[in-house]
This record gives sequence, structure tokens and C-alpha cells, in this order.
Amino acid sequence: MKKPDEISKAYFAQAFPKINITLKIGEKIGNLHTLQSRFCLVKESLYDSILIVKTPLQEELLPQTSITHGDIVSQEQSQPHKSQLQEHLQCCLYGNFDCKIEDNLIFKACVQLLQHLDFSAKPCAIHIIVDKKIPVGGGLGGGSVNAALTLLLLNELFDLRCDEKTLYDCAKTLGSDVAFFLMVYTQNSAHIAPYFYTTQTFSKDEVSKILTTFQTQKILNANFAESLKEKQQKECIHFLSANVFGTGEIVEPFYEELPHFIIHCNPIACNTGAVYNEFAKQRELAIKDSKQEIIDLKKDSLVLLKTYDMFMLNDLYKPACNLYGLESIANMLCKNYGNVYFSGSGSSFFSIKQNTKE
Repeated sequence: MKKPDEISKAYFAQAFPKINITLKIGEKIGNLHTLQSRFCLVKESLYDSILIVKTPLQEELLPQTSITHGDIVSQEQSQPHKSQLQEHLQCCLYGNFDCKIEDNLIFKACVQLLQHLDFSAKPCAIHIIVDKKIPVGGGLGGGSVNAALTLLLLNELFDLRCDEKTLYDCAKTLGSDVAFFLMVYTQNSAHIAPYFYTTQTFSKDEVSKILTTFQTQKILNANFAESLKEKQQKECIHFLSANVFGTGEIVEPFYEELPHFIIHCNPIACNTGAVYNEFAKQRELAIKDSKQEIIDLKKDSLVLLKTYDMFMLNDLYKPACNLYGLESIANMLCKNYGNVYFSGSGSSFFSIKQNTKE
């Protein structure tokens, strides 16, 4: 019989992207623009997979590297990005990321939430393994949904019992998209909705194999897919949409029946700051445009999509086109899918899947 400290509990979740049905940009408050937007979680085949495992802080459980604890390793797929949050708490982040660990929203979420940890507890290591499929710079909130799930999973894993306000305060420091994902994934409670995650225990040998072989996709799918599928068949989701106002701090759930969306990704990675700067250059002309309309966010998303085109729905589409030449992509998609729409400040488009109940 294995000793209790040889068993590690693992949490697994699917991180789905969001699309902006509409995104209208207002005046600036400080460094942030005000906005009026409708966000929708797209629960289809595109998602990141996140596995979080807590282990005792023992060298034999950690991947063999030549670095000391607290250092940041090079950005390699086969190595963990490591940083010491406290003297006896280590965070190891695994995945194909394009930034330093201290700039990663997942790591920032760890720092935010683990301030609430009782550090008189036994030293441990947190291993966060991400199989990343949501493209960076696509306007789909991939980094934000990963951060939101990190907050929620660590809250469960460490039994921190942070209340709703504490979680939202953490989320708001990480960005408006994080607060949206937090609301949808908790369905307005302090705990992650059962539909979105599942748990499993691993022996010490199993954890070592996971961390040393780093066969992320195979491991995540093989160990968790079936149990998560069973959960999703039993659990109910009340809402997947929300209206977002202010500088992103006001997030209100919106109850509607959504169509099935198809997300169209491409290799272009839009820089959000650059897109907003381009928007600011055009703003004076946009204000004088007599055709500018206010989008009624009391209407269902499907109604909005049938009423307006993407120029009217998303103020950032034209600036993004100016910088990245996205019109040719949009035109090609329109030929194949009919009406297409632009998401956020990134490069991705979306359309409505045909022959589904509207």
C-alpha cells in the first residue's frame, strides 16, 4: 500500500476560447479604453488543455535540469519554466509559450492567488502543463482563459476557499477577459463548475513519468477525456455569454440560446496594443461618421449578427485590417462560409455553422 504522501491529486480542465459578437470602443480612462461588448464562450473543438498537479517538493519528482530552484529556464517545449514563489513553494510551467515566465498570465494568476496560501503548510511544487491550441494574437482570449482556470483550479487544489469577490479581484488585475472567463467557468459561484473540470490521483511513479516524458497531448486526452465527457453529459450550463462594460470591470451574464460557431484561425498574430493605437489614430474620423450606430446589447447574439456586418459590430476590425491586411482572408472565408465576423483585436474570424437550430 502506497504512503499518503506518494499520491498526488491532479486537476484537468479544457480552456475554451471566447469570441466578441460586438466590440464598441469608447473614451479612454487612464491607460484603458472603455468598451461595450458581448463575449461568448465557444464550446467546440478548439481549446487548450490544462493539467495541474501538486507534488511534495522532492528532487526526484522534478524534471532533471542543470538549473537551481528559482531560475528561469530557456523557452523550450521539453523543459519546464520554473520560478520560486516562496522559499518552499515552487511553480513549474510546461508548454510552448512565447514569453518569459514572469510575463505569462498563468504565472501571474499563480502569484495572485497563492498570496492567500497558508505557508505553514508542507513544502510543495505545482506543475502546470498546458497543451496549447488556441493561437496567440488571434483575439480569442487564450492566455486569459488559462489564467482564469489557474485561479480556479488552484483555489480547489489548495482548498483556499476564496470567495467570489476575492477571485474577481484577482481576475480584474489580469484583464477584463479573465473576469469574463471566471464568471462563465464558475457560473456565478466561488467554485469551478463541474462541467468544465475533472480530477484524478496519480502515484509518485506516474507523476514522474508525466513530468519526464512530457507527452502532454496523449496524457491529457488518455487520462481525462472520458471522465470529462461523462461530466459534461450530466451537468447543465446556464450561460455562455456576457455583456462587458466600463474598462472591462463590469461583466454581466447574458442568457441566450447560441448557434454553433466555427472559429477560423490563421498564422497572423495581431498585437493588441498596436491595433488600439491604430484605432486611436482613426478615432476623430470615426466620431464624425454619421453612420456610427449603438449596438443594442439587450438583443440576442444571433440577432446582432444578422443585423450588422463586422465593420459595424467591431470597431477594431478596420484598424487591424490597416495593420495586417486581413481583408483578403475575410473575402476568402466569405466565399466558403457566407457571412463571417471578426473577434476582438486579433486575427481570427468566426461564422455560424449552417443547418443547426437557430
